[in-house]
This record gives sequence, C-alpha cells and structure tokens, in this order.
Amino acid sequence: MSDGAEIRAGALRYVAALRRGPADYRMTADLGGSLFTACFAYFVRHLLADAARTDDADALAAAIDAAQDPVTGSWAAGRAGAHADHTRAHVDWQLASFAVSALAALGRAPAHHLRFLEPLRAPDAVREYLNGLAWARNPWNSGNRALFLGALLSDSGKPPAVGGGTAALGAWFEWHDRHARPSGFWGEGHRSDWYVGMGGAAHQYLVYHFHGREPPHLRAAVDRVLRMQYPDGRFWPVPGGGSCYELDALEILAVGRAWNDHRRDEVGEAARRAMDVVLASRNADGGFSWAARRWFDAADAWRALARTGDVRTRLWTLRALANAHVLRREEARRTAWVEGSHPVGVSSVYDTWFRLLTLATASRLTADPRTGGLAWTAVPAPNWGYF
Repeated sequence: MSDGAEIRAGALRYVAALRRGPADYRMTADLGGSLFTACFAYFVRHLLADAARTDDADALAAAIDAAQDPVTGSWAAGRAGAHADHTRAHVDWQLASFAVSALAALGRAPAHHLRFLEPLRAPDAVREYLNGLAWARNPWNSGNRALFLGALLSDSGKPPAVGGGTAALGAWFEWHDRHARPSGFWGEGHRSDWYVGMGGAAHQYLVYHFHGREPPHLRAAVDRVLRMQYPDGRFWPVPGGGSCYELDALEILAVGRAWNDHRRDEVGEAARRAMDVVLASRNADGGFSWAARRWFDAADAWRALARTGDVRTRLWTLRALANAHVLRREEARRTAWVEGSHPVGVSSVYDTWFRLLTLATASRLTADPRTGGLAWTAVPAPNWGYF
C-alpha cells in the first residue's frame, strides 16, 4: 500500500508531466488543456502544499484575469455543455466558480466586479432562480447550479458577516432550509433521496460548511449516506465508484461530523473503506483515474441491489449495472472542460484533484497509515477544495 509521501510525490510528478508551460496543463497525457485544467492543476499543488506552485501563481492569475470580461465580470468557457441541463451557461458559471476559488487560493480577488450577478443579488431573484432549476428531472445538475450561485454570492470567497451575510445569500440559505427533503437532500421524486440526490446535495453542503451553518435534517442525511455505501467502500452501483461519488458522500459525512458525533465510529469506518476505492484508482504514473473498474460477480450485484429498500432505486441500480456490463470495454469520460474523451481508467488532472480531495476529507474522519504524514491545504472559498 502507498503511504502519504509516496502518494504526494507521485501526484506532483504526474501533474508536472502534464505541464506545457506556465499555468498551462493538459487534462491527460493525450488530451489538451484549458483554463479549467490550469485551475485543477493548481488546486492539486495547493492541496499538497507544493512550494514550487508559486511558479504558476502569477501566470494563473494573469490567465484568469485575461479570460474575465471587464464589462460583465463573467468568464466564458466557450464550450457547449454535455446535455439538456448541462448547458453552455452551466459551463460558464462553473468556470466562474473555479476561477474565483483559484484566485482565493492565490490570495487574490477578481480583477473586475462580478456584474453578471447583479440581477441575482435581490432575494426574490435568488428564490426565482432556485425554483426554476430542474429539481425533478435532474437534482444532481441542479445541485451544481445551486453551488455556483451560493459560491459566487459569497463575495469572492470571503465569509459574510454573522447572521446570514448579504440578503441574497440569506435568501439562498432560507430557500434550501425550507425545501430540504426529510432525507437531507434536495429535489423532486424518489431519485432525490438516493444516489442522484446525494450527488446534488453535496454541492450545497459545501456552501453550508464554509459559512458555518448546519444543513437541515443533517442526521438523516448521514444515515442515508451510510446506507448507500457498498461493501467494498464505493458509493455508486458500478464497481470502482467514481471521483465525484466518493467525494460527495464524504463531504456530507464530514459536515455531519462537524456538527455532532452521530454514528461517529461508523462514519470513520465508512471513510476508511472509501480510501480503498480511491487508492485503487491510483495509476503507475502517480495520477488518479475516475475509476478502476473491475468485473462484478453475482454476489456483488446482489449486494448492490440490496443496499436500499426502495424498489424503484433497486431497478435504477439494476439498469446501472446492466449498462456497465454492456459498456465495460467502451466507458469513457467526456467533459465540457476540454475537447475529446478518455477511458475512465486513465489518469487525469481533474480526477487526481478529486481523488486527493477525497483522501483529504477521509483523513479528517479517520486515521489511516496509508495517508499518514500528509498535510492537506484547504482552499479558502466555498467550493470543492474547502474543508
């Protein structure tokens, strides 16, 4: 098993191999890069307290500033989204949230005022925006969009004054407090209470976490997340899990731990088992992949189907397992961050960042010699990388 020093050295070596120039990084060894991948690479180096990351600091800040529209204060990724809900606007807002977070890690603020947010600085506009998201069709995507708004309303990563901060941010919390499901997640329909709902809710939990607010129904959310972990440690029906899934689950458990000791020992054990999945996705090049897929046997499939007592979720799980069987030789990751796709088992700068973040979060929930000696550095902004 890898120890902390080996993990750190390997990840930094992998990211260095992707570097094409100052603040210019590929997504994978075979794919190009973008401002997204430049941010991801910096997040890895920041997380691992790489002293040499200062080599990229000025160049990254300059690249972010150059990409910001001086009139609107927005960032345009210039890329289409992945589907009906994952639109070009979604990608642009995602880039804005990452750019502001990267600047916060650099100890800087955006060069221009975020004027594109002005229409959403009124409480009623925030409520209208949140009400208009696709909570029934896609609670996961809606959770992403809710994070973008909450993070950007947080004034460039600076916590607001005690008592809710700006009126717009206060409305963001009020809406989420009022619309939370008994499971502790958000959305409409049965999927909102299980894996899809968990994936969406983890995004809002980041904003609650950063601002020191307890999410509604937190104990129920912890119970639900623990129930969704598979025997091998993953948090998704398909063996190997995925970079987002394990991090989503542990983010909710970490927020639960921050507020109480509910099922403390079980939370720690869940974090330890999740490390097994994360470390299995580490490749010989030192980077991490989306998932290390393995063939699943009948016993694994049966245990997957038995995780929930909800018949519709069992059918959804069965479909996910069937799709994995059919596509197991073709499964690839296609994102809106760069052109092209890559096999799920290939290392990428994004997956390296998210898998390391999962280890960092797990390390806050349990002591494990495999990550011993690693000192993690958080991003001071309400986004992924904050803990």
